[in-house]
Amino acid sequence: MAFKLASLFVELTAKDASVKQELAGVRGELSRLDVAVAATVGNLASGLIQSAASAIYGFFQTGISGAVDLAETTSKVEAIFGDTAGVILDQADAMADRFGTVKQVYLDAASSFGASFKAAGVAAGEAAEIGNRLAKLGMDMASFGNASDAEVFTALNAALRGEFDPLERFNVMINAAAVEQEALRLGLINSSKELDEAAKKQATLSLIMAKTTDQQGDLERTADGSANSWRRFTGTLTNMAVEVGTTLEPALNALLNLGNELVGSLSGGWEALKGYFESFTAAIVAGVETIGVVWRNLADVWTIYSLTIQEAFQNYIYAPLSVAFPNLLTLAEWFGRNFVNLMRDAAVGAWTAFQNLGTNLGNLFAAVWEWIQNPAGGFQFEWTPILAGFEATTEQLPELLRGDLISLQDEIDAAGERMAAREADRAQRIFDARNQAAVEPGADLAGAAGAAGGGEFKHQILGAADFAAKLRGGIFGEQDTAKKQLAAQEKTAENTGEIADELKKPKLAVLG
Repeated sequence: MAFKLASLFVELTAKDASVKQELAGVRGELSRLDVAVAATVGNLASGLIQSAASAIYGFFQTGISGAVDLAETTSKVEAIFGDTAGVILDQADAMADRFGTVKQVYLDAASSFGASFKAAGVAAGEAAEIGNRLAKLGMDMASFGNASDAEVFTALNAALRGEFDPLERFNVMINAAAVEQEALRLGLINSSKELDEAAKKQATLSLIMAKTTDQQGDLERTADGSANSWRRFTGTLTNMAVEVGTTLEPALNALLNLGNELVGSLSGGWEALKGYFESFTAAIVAGVETIGVVWRNLADVWTIYSLTIQEAFQNYIYAPLSVAFPNLLTLAEWFGRNFVNLMRDAAVGAWTAFQNLGTNLGNLFAAVWEWIQNPAGGFQFEWTPILAGFEATTEQLPELLRGDLISLQDEIDAAGERMAAREADRAQRIFDARNQAAVEPGADLAGAAGAAGGGEFKHQILGAADFAAKLRGGIFGEQDTAKKQLAAQEKTAENTGEIADELKKPKLAVLG
């Protein structure tokens, strides 16, 4: 019996382990399911939030832009139809309330149709009524033919201009001959030769209305259908957004005005700083050109600097040092001979100055007192020089020796002239090569340059930036290329001369 119980216990234990394993698997599946459900819900929530944010942004964007467009269109309707503009504006409101049509779309269509008839000579009030009829008809045709309002309005406008093919898509067949017959039937003309623009439009309108009897009223007949219900829903939302935008428009205008003022102030600031930037740019260009000149003439530049330093060293350092010791001995001898006299002159000079200062103070007090007692006599004061009556006994300082000064300006000028000549030769070679490329093969280069320049060519210097600009003008056919080239060369020659002069200036002048 004990053996059977033990066997049963082992069997139950084994089955219990199997069940636990199965349950663990089920829990794992449920855990993964929970994660998947949570991720799905999170994605859906994120998508809904993004969609809601996008919808809200689109609503306000549509409203603000629509409010601006509606205000401009309303102003256009009032300008075209004057006192009768209310005929179209009121009908636009009625169509929006009844069918959810977008006011902006209706006003654009009705005003376009009405303006076309007004331009042909129809009175403003009648033209406004015609505009309403055609705008309403266009929306009926769009509903009937499952087309967009814009497609139908385009076809109707084309028909009023005499282009009838677009209307055939909507099963409205009209041609020029039919328009002429309709004008005769309506009594608008007596013969085809009398058919004017107003008669054409009136006859075309009559034919359109006669051939669209099936479409007319379809918007109202199918107002409860899914297509028109959706159109009414979206149109109402658009109109509501425009109304919200119209309400927010004053605040938007205030922000825009503030932005315009800020932009205007920035523009003014830029204009104030523009000169500095232009000067900075010009300085960079000049610096680059200077670097090019220096690099191409490095040997002469070094010569100029070497000569300048040599001249400055000789004149401001070596020459004074060469006579410093003899001058120092001369000064020492003079000081030895005049030491006693220097002490005496200092004491006597100080005593003389003290006496004369006392005399001046006494005279000043007496003059003030005299002036107080007799102002009419004026203020009389006689000044005695501080050292009046003093005679020095010290010898005059001896004349000191001066070192030998040199001038290397001729050598410096010669190096500068070599630089200028080298730059002029380089500019001439570039000019000749570019002109050769600009003329026809085989043409006489000297003759072409002379003809373009109007005379003898002068040897000048041209900077790289100015030359490139002038060269482009020559290649693309500008006249007087050589004259412009010479003007640029003269300007650059002046700049190169300034560079050479700057290089010639002594760099140790501060020691003088």
